[in-house]
Amino acid sequence: MSVSNSPSPSSLVCHEIKNNNEELQAYLRDLKQWETEMKRKDAKLLKDKQDMKKKKKMDFGEHVRIPPIRNAPPSPIESELTENDPCDKKETEESDETGSETDSETEMLMKKQAAEMEKEKGNEHLKANRLDEAIGCYSKGYALDPNNPLITANRALAFIKKDQFAAAEKDCDVALLLDPRYAKGYLRRAAARVGLKKYDLAKDDLLSVLKLEPNNTQAKQELRKIEKVFTLPSSPVCTEKHFQDDNTSDSSIVLPIDKPFHLQYKKPLQRIKIEEVFENDDLLLAARKKTTSANCKAETNVMQNCNLVINNKGTKPCVPIVNISTLTSYQFHKDFRRLKHHPELLYEYIQQIPASKYPQLFQHSLECDVMSQLLIIYRDFYLPNELDVYPFLLNLSKIKRFSALQMFFSKDDKNVLRELFLALKLKEIVSEDLESLINAYEMQI
Repeated sequence: MSVSNSPSPSSLVCHEIKNNNEELQAYLRDLKQWETEMKRKDAKLLKDKQDMKKKKKMDFGEHVRIPPIRNAPPSPIESELTENDPCDKKETEESDETGSETDSETEMLMKKQAAEMEKEKGNEHLKANRLDEAIGCYSKGYALDPNNPLITANRALAFIKKDQFAAAEKDCDVALLLDPRYAKGYLRRAAARVGLKKYDLAKDDLLSVLKLEPNNTQAKQELRKIEKVFTLPSSPVCTEKHFQDDNTSDSSIVLPIDKPFHLQYKKPLQRIKIEEVFENDDLLLAARKKTTSANCKAETNVMQNCNLVINNKGTKPCVPIVNISTLTSYQFHKDFRRLKHHPELLYEYIQQIPASKYPQLFQHSLECDVMSQLLIIYRDFYLPNELDVYPFLLNLSKIKRFSALQMFFSKDDKNVLRELFLALKLKEIVSEDLESLINAYEMQI
């Protein structure tokens, strides 16, 4: 039998331990020598300093020192020596300044860290829709670090969700004063100002957002909404004076006018039967004689109301057949605008779109008016027909920028959501899943 000459594992381990021990001993020796050298240098520096002091004292003459008397003032020579010692004076001043700066920086750093912790706690409460607790945490953080714009901006968001728009506007003012380029601050102040019905100021804030972020979809949508709802049209209005000044126009011609919705005719409309008359007919001549500048405005309103009746009660549009594989966001919004005045047709159209398609269909953003109309369709048609609205609400909450969309929910939208969630509670749905969905919509049921 051949015997192997290779060393055993135990001998290799012992050899490795021995080498490590030798390296450790060498390291400790070097450390001891370094320590001794440092002590020697410190002693030399101390001795040189003492020699310098003795030399200065010799320059002023030798004086016998006696034990000091308690509370006795220093002698004139001692005071002069102390005042004329530039080294001691400079070292004392530098040490005091360094110590005070270090203490203040440390204290400031600790306050900022504590404020950041309070902000994180407030964010967790805000996500769970515990608004009062979130506001309390943000207030503590602001007291610790009043120069952090994120704290006041987040507290403003909590105030907006509580419909305390005036407090939210003030917090946004503070945040933007600290950071004028904070786009979310402008967006949240716009939401607060819409709640306060300061639409012109809200429009200015949205324009500021677009200057900082030209591709901000939420700001574009809210700006279009404000311009569409709250901006009065600039077209001329037909008045009595208009007809009196126009001498060339025929007095029998009734010109159309354009008024905003809140100034339009409020009485119920009636269909008017229109009959053709000949130019020499007595009815036409009598109508021309009766038509004066005083009742021109009334006839114009009647004509406008007739147009509204014809437009609103005309033929209904047909419901398009949806091809799910090729349906795009543009096509959906186009069909939505055509059907939004016919809820029953819009219901038939939305029924063709599965809930799982929503995140892909609205992957860029979802406009507020579309969201409001969808919620109304779910309440008025899905619930009476005993259709499950849970998957639709769930997939709507997965859309991008959904949290920003929530800031602009109106009271009517929140009431419709409350009705939907109360109806879901009566069904056999896991309570944890339903509660998480309610928290996602930041509702309190």
